[in-house]
Amino acid sequence: MSVALQRDDLFLLKPREFYLSEEIFGREYERIFSTDWIYVGHVSQFPVKGSFLKFRYAGEEIICVRGDDEQFYANLNVCRHRGARLCSTDTGNARGGFVCPYHQWHFNLDGSLKNAPQMKDGEYFDYKDFGLRTVHADVWNGMLFIHLAEGPVEPLDQRMKIYDGVGAKFDPAATKLVHEETFHIAANWKVVVENGVECYHCRGTHRALSSVIDVAALQADMGEWMGDDAVASDLGVPQRLKPGLPTCSTDGSLITEKLLGTCTAEDHGIAGGINMVPNPAYIAFYVDHYWAISIRPISAQTTELVYSWFVRKDAVEGEDYDLAKLVAVGHITQTEDAALCEMTQSGIRSRHYLPGPIAAKVEPGIRDFAQNYAKLME
Repeated sequence: MSVALQRDDLFLLKPREFYLSEEIFGREYERIFSTDWIYVGHVSQFPVKGSFLKFRYAGEEIICVRGDDEQFYANLNVCRHRGARLCSTDTGNARGGFVCPYHQWHFNLDGSLKNAPQMKDGEYFDYKDFGLRTVHADVWNGMLFIHLAEGPVEPLDQRMKIYDGVGAKFDPAATKLVHEETFHIAANWKVVVENGVECYHCRGTHRALSSVIDVAALQADMGEWMGDDAVASDLGVPQRLKPGLPTCSTDGSLITEKLLGTCTAEDHGIAGGINMVPNPAYIAFYVDHYWAISIRPISAQTTELVYSWFVRKDAVEGEDYDLAKLVAVGHITQTEDAALCEMTQSGIRSRHYLPGPIAAKVEPGIRDFAQNYAKLME
């Protein structure tokens, strides 16, 4: 009789309903999605006052917008009159505020009600009581985050303090977004995260990634990624390169000579990383560029993964860098990962699916993620 599953370094994941149930997805909103900061994007995506983007997360739509004096706001995309959606486009400019297309209620950028036609302030109700529902928004080193909790939250600069070394070295505030791809994945968000926090599959699937990343080191490093204070070094939780390679590209050669932050030629080959849990995002830094993966739960069996690439803000496409070279490794790898996640979700839908054993030393990131998830859900 086998006793393998009784060993300390083996455990089982949650049963199939945790990857299928909308009821459980609703509990996750209360116990996970609304309990910590969520990475949205970069300030370069909001070039002027009124620039906005619509952010979808856990069944909600949030309008993130730039106001005066570098202030950012995050408003629920729900009119306070009858609940109509204010914004139908994903991006745009609303310098004059947001106007509901149904009855033309007009809201300021900060969400306060500016005007309700035929209803003067104080005549039927006070405008101050019917502003848009807002959520917390703040910026850390040029990166915009929101928090869905309704009450007071931990300040963002305190939450990100463990990554101050990454910010100082690579200076993401002095960069710009140059390319972004959204992958619509027919899989539960946990399937996507579990795929992302293990490299057990990398050698067999990701040839482009495995040619430049130190896969053995990454597989071991992921055991340090998932705790509350899990920072492997002053540069966070990096995806380390193979020795001798200056950056993460298809051949390991530099993508641009315009290096990030305080990086110099002596820093070729260094890497940094930020791992956001429990609301999943991973940001990987190299001397000349960085990329960000934002995993956005949409429903119990649907996830959006947004992959974004950044270079120094004074770098010019076609002169200082080649866009195709910049995105190649990430595009190839994420296309492969999306297919793996959908393949996994398809199997989990089987009535006969049972979770198999996870070896902690081989897939330590999954072990830690599953343990943290269980604590939060309990």
